[in-house]
Amino acid sequence: MKRLVALALTFFCALSFAGPDDVNFSQRNSTDTGNINRIPTHPATPGLLSYDSTALLPVWVTLGSGLTINSGVLALTATPVNADWNASSGLAQILNKPSIPAAQVNSDWAAASGVAQILNKPTIPAAQVNSDWNASTGVAAILNKPTIPAAFNFGAPNVRSLAVGTAFQATDTTKAAIVTVSPQCTAAITLSGGSTCTLQARVGATGVTCSTGTVVGTWTNGNTGTLTIGLALNQTVGGPGSINLPAGAFAILCATSGTFTVPNAVDQSAG
Repeated sequence: MKRLVALALTFFCALSFAGPDDVNFSQRNSTDTGNINRIPTHPATPGLLSYDSTALLPVWVTLGSGLTINSGVLALTATPVNADWNASSGLAQILNKPSIPAAQVNSDWAAASGVAQILNKPTIPAAQVNSDWNASTGVAAILNKPTIPAAFNFGAPNVRSLAVGTAFQATDTTKAAIVTVSPQCTAAITLSGGSTCTLQARVGATGVTCSTGTVVGTWTNGNTGTLTIGLALNQTVGGPGSINLPAGAFAILCATSGTFTVPNAVDQSAG
């Protein structure tokens, strides 16, 4: 009987706190020995009934922005918007945007900064050109050019006055020369026979004499037989002869027998 009275009192106390349109719930107590009447305060806006696992009570929850209940259906009422790269809040904001590098451009050899600059450019030498013998500077100049001698030619003849037994040089001592001589000898002729005329040409580097240098030519004329008619004292020894004289060298004409003169002599430079 006491238990029924307690339940009745509890029921009437609960009803005393209820308001218009409140929802009345019956919840089993924690000891599972009876029921407790629950009347959670209803919200002023549409909501849903939820269970609070901490307080162990039924509660009303209201709908947040963008949610509605339409004909018993929970609906999302927020209007979708286009994503905005520049937005920093709201539905248009793009979260976790990647970092996009600057736009690429064509490389510029002359650029000194920026993305168009070419780093670690190689040093490119000047364009090659045809070599120029006369150029003294620049890439066209030829280094260590050899000295090219003048084209070979003979110089003009020079008349020489040469004495037998006296060393001589070419008129132009800087060049080789060809010395052409026409020697003449004086020989004795007797009733029993004649003597022989011999002339040597010697060439040497310096101060050549009739006992030095190298013999490069010999003129010989013999007077043999006996004197029958007349007497000939002067004779030309053969024809003209040539001496090849190196540049700066000396030559000498030496009589080894007979007496010689050189009435005609010329030299010509060669080279």
